[in-house]
Amino acid sequence: MTDDYLLAVDVGTSGVKALAISVAGTITQHAWQPYALLHPRPGFAEQQPHELLLHTRKVIQAVRRACNKPPLAICWSSAMHGIMAIDARNEPLTPLITWADLRSTPQAQELLRSREAEAVFRAGGTPIHPMAPLCKLMWLRQEAPELFRAAHKFVSIKEYLNFQLTGVWEIDYSLASATALFFTTRLRWNDDALRLAGINAQKLSKPVPTTQQSIIQTDWLGAEWRGIPLIHGASDGCLAQLGSGATAPGVLSITIGTSSAVREMVPTYQLSDHGRLFCYYLNEGQFVRGGASNNGTSAIDWFQNTFSPGTSSLVDFATRLDAVPAGAHGLLFLPYLLGERAPHYHPHAKGAFFGITSAHTQAHFQRAVAEGVCFAVRSIVNQVDPHGHYILRLNGGFARSTVLVQLLANILQRPVEVHPTVEASARGAAILGFSALGVHVSWAVTEPEIYQPDVRTKAVYTDQFHAHQSLYKSVEPLFLSSSHFY
Repeated sequence: MTDDYLLAVDVGTSGVKALAISVAGTITQHAWQPYALLHPRPGFAEQQPHELLLHTRKVIQAVRRACNKPPLAICWSSAMHGIMAIDARNEPLTPLITWADLRSTPQAQELLRSREAEAVFRAGGTPIHPMAPLCKLMWLRQEAPELFRAAHKFVSIKEYLNFQLTGVWEIDYSLASATALFFTTRLRWNDDALRLAGINAQKLSKPVPTTQQSIIQTDWLGAEWRGIPLIHGASDGCLAQLGSGATAPGVLSITIGTSSAVREMVPTYQLSDHGRLFCYYLNEGQFVRGGASNNGTSAIDWFQNTFSPGTSSLVDFATRLDAVPAGAHGLLFLPYLLGERAPHYHPHAKGAFFGITSAHTQAHFQRAVAEGVCFAVRSIVNQVDPHGHYILRLNGGFARSTVLVQLLANILQRPVEVHPTVEASARGAAILGFSALGVHVSWAVTEPEIYQPDVRTKAVYTDQFHAHQSLYKSVEPLFLSSSHFY
């Protein structure tokens, strides 16, 4: 029937969204609920599992009421690298320790200096960094040994949600491949990584295909949900690649949301020689390779919350950028407020403004922040696509602002495509889910809007980008001296 739909649920860092996507490939209903990323101590970045559960249930039930009929199935998308301890009653012992959490920096650095680091990276495809659940487990074992011993399981938020509906602990291959605990080419937990973490495979969920179906067995959503299929889905990064349509060779997807990422889809497991690009599993014959930044619109949110409270809209922020010319009169911003992943993989990295003069106003600082985020993205694009031959396709919150998309095109000095649907992760979940169900969907083929770079900005942004890179190298030795709280 034409009103049949699949419910795609995307559990992200800043909030959870549920989209009803019809068999005609259109979004018919949607709901969204925000929640907080907590920083109880410097370097910590946590979320409360029960809050995420509450809001996820709200958006699922809201879409179901609006559609006035049950979905064909639910398919999950969720953020990567989060982990929490669960007790024997299946209740959280810890908050969800997110990808942005840097507390395991000493453990990550110790691992990087070891003989095992290369083998762990080669097996799993996840760069060694505090983002990795392997490093988080090493921290828990060393810093909270009683809690570590008491834990029945260590799981992600998607596993915890899935358990509420099925009563079974399972993790999809995609999320597992982003833990640094997985043997991605063998689709099983890596015994050597488990030994480093100090656990056995029974402390983790059973790895399963991203297309595997379960049946809702509980009343967590309500008795009327029993019997509805539940499809495991994958990580939000891999699904953003699928949902943006960037599946052909020579197409890069750029996602700029709370964090940022640059990715390509490849048919085989491919690793970089320098160990600074990830390679995650999506489905058989589909791997996603690229690099991610900790700092996307989170840097803009910080600026607005600190200097312009009450102006939380990204679009409002962007409309004020044109008050200052390209390059912000030489003012530079390093956006590394949450440390950094690609391309530097430096958890101690810090944010910084440089080049301040008495002529600079708040508007200059605002533009420098937006440019700094784009410079960081350009540095990753240069690693994933060093020859500059790929088509660039943007999604995420950044894509909602024409001003910000144009800024990115100008800084990259390359055309940037934006498709009408910027909810790429949820759309990717729907594509995967319908495929798992064997339901044919006539996905609408829409022409992207293409933003051409303004050649008049080429010289200033070429100079500013090189200055940005040089600034990072100059101040990098100072990061450790200002990081005593880790």
